[in-house]
Amino acid sequence: MARACPACRFDPGFEAIVCPRCGAQIRAGVLPPQADAAAPNPSAPTVAAPARRSASGPGRTILASDATMIDKRTSGRGCFIALSGPDSGRQFMLEDSTSIGRSPQATVSLQDPRISERHAQVKWTGSQFVYQDLQATNGSFLLTGGRRRRLSGPHALKDDDEIEIGETVLRFFAIEGGGRR
Repeated sequence: MARACPACRFDPGFEAIVCPRCGAQIRAGVLPPQADAAAPNPSAPTVAAPARRSASGPGRTILASDATMIDKRTSGRGCFIALSGPDSGRQFMLEDSTSIGRSPQATVSLQDPRISERHAQVKWTGSQFVYQDLQATNGSFLLTGGRRRRLSGPHALKDDDEIEIGETVLRFFAIEGGGRR
């Protein structure tokens, strides 16, 4: 059962240990930041490990029940959490320049076969993240208000934006001013 953050009242929509918006503890039993968030949890669904794993970097495997274990020491300003598709439950911290695609060299490397090798780019402009589809065959779509709109140009990411690429839906979370409301 999901609970709202006691500090900022944000409801992530799923069971969270740490608030994805402010980093406050929502539920007891938080693993220390250096602990591997992919440690076995018998009650959580299994998520396949990515080719590259880091305790605090992009592409870290997160179990669905621990999808908000954000390491505040990364100084990240935003992240994507995969809500659907083969990478469902994984969290991806965004860098100043983040590539998204099926390529193992992509910063956000996804397993969805409907995603292009080089599908999209997200760049930090100094005040916000901007998402840009790289003319991928299957495109990128913004899901908002029950509607699906194809992104044909740059899109300034806002907190809780959902981007659909292939069968994967990525929800954007701003951390410490990383996206305007």
